[in-house]
Amino acid sequence: FETIFNQSQNGIALTDLDTNFLLVNNAYSRITGFSKEELLTKSCIDFTSECDVVKSKEALERVLSAGYVENLEKKYSAKDKTVNVNISISLMPDKKRFLFNTNDVSTLKNAENKIARYLEVMDKNIISSSTDLDGFITEASEAFCQLTGYSREEFIGKTHNFLKYAGMNENEYEDMWGSIVQNKVWRGEVKNVKKDGALYWVDATIFPIFNDEEEKVGYMAIWQNVTDKIVMQEQQIELRKSQEKFEKLFNHQRNITVISDGVKLKTANKATYDFFGIKRADEFTESYADISDKFIGVSDYFCLNKVPKGSNWIEALEPLLGDGRIVAMHDLNNVARAFSVSIGKIDENDYIVSFTDISATMTEKMDLSNKVTHDKLTGALNREFFENNLPDIVNNLEKSQSLGLAILDIDFFKKVNDDYGHLTGDIILKELTRLVTLSI
Repeated sequence: FETIFNQSQNGIALTDLDTNFLLVNNAYSRITGFSKEELLTKSCIDFTSECDVVKSKEALERVLSAGYVENLEKKYSAKDKTVNVNISISLMPDKKRFLFNTNDVSTLKNAENKIARYLEVMDKNIISSSTDLDGFITEASEAFCQLTGYSREEFIGKTHNFLKYAGMNENEYEDMWGSIVQNKVWRGEVKNVKKDGALYWVDATIFPIFNDEEEKVGYMAIWQNVTDKIVMQEQQIELRKSQEKFEKLFNHQRNITVISDGVKLKTANKATYDFFGIKRADEFTESYADISDKFIGVSDYFCLNKVPKGSNWIEALEPLLGDGRIVAMHDLNNVARAFSVSIGKIDENDYIVSFTDISATMTEKMDLSNKVTHDKLTGALNREFFENNLPDIVNNLEKSQSLGLAILDIDFFKKVNDDYGHLTGDIILKELTRLVTLSI
């Protein structure tokens, strides 16, 4: 139970009826930012945001009467941030304790808010309207209202005919309806009249809209001022060409190439996916924040252990030269590969990072180094290693660290070799090395 309790990704807490914590798991501690010891001195109400206190108390009353409450959304005033959570609360069989199952939905809430902001931006900036199958307006964007001078209420239930300029060519109007009723997209320039009588030209794109059952339920129109259309089209064409060119170059790179801000992976090329045996970036980011999480933590190479506090891995790696810019990663077959790293800045936040496979060169170098610095029989570091590296080890110690050095001698070892043979002596040396290594 304890293993399942502590390894659960959801925050689980057991409280008394006053929500004083009796038991919490690791995930709950992580969500709130408080240690388990700190939580056991608090109640759930203590870090519930003021705006949610009343709602939370009402929910607890429902739990007491109904036995449980699900999907209670609220905000926690965590130790160093505000966290959006979704909570299910159950009354324990003894009716003296509550069980809280808590899920951190901050990322989801941020995404929902982002989508809402996008929709708001679209509503304010994209001139659009929708109609039913008979052409009566059902929706009008704020931008459309601002362009024409009419309010949404004035649009709803009317057709676009009341905007139509009297001199509009009827053949164009019939061509439009002839196209969209056949489920075709119609594009063309239309001259209309604003509420104040002023004329305006728009480039219209009108197309049918369908519901989830693929039944046509109406039509949607996107309108653009003609003067903006040409500029926007040219910009879109250039942007699309640049994007396509970049994507081709990016994905044709034989090197592993990623775009990152040093904290989170933004995108990666095909070579990256092939190396790790994945198909999409989200398969990688489900388990890892950035490619640096895959760096093997060995002293010979750059890894996250060498990143100073307050820096990200790119900032730490960028100033390094030569062998300092070498990292190791396991491929999809769990074979370690060595890479030299090139870094280029894209903008203020993002970098493009390229990894060149130099495994063959590094393997030869490491084999030679290993032979020089390791005992052939036991594989332990030898005197050569300590003579060359001990000064650096001592100099790199932090003030809070200390260094211990022990010299071991095996009494009567010659007698072991003489009485039992050198093979037995070798076995003893290997076993002694293994035991000492395990005890460090």
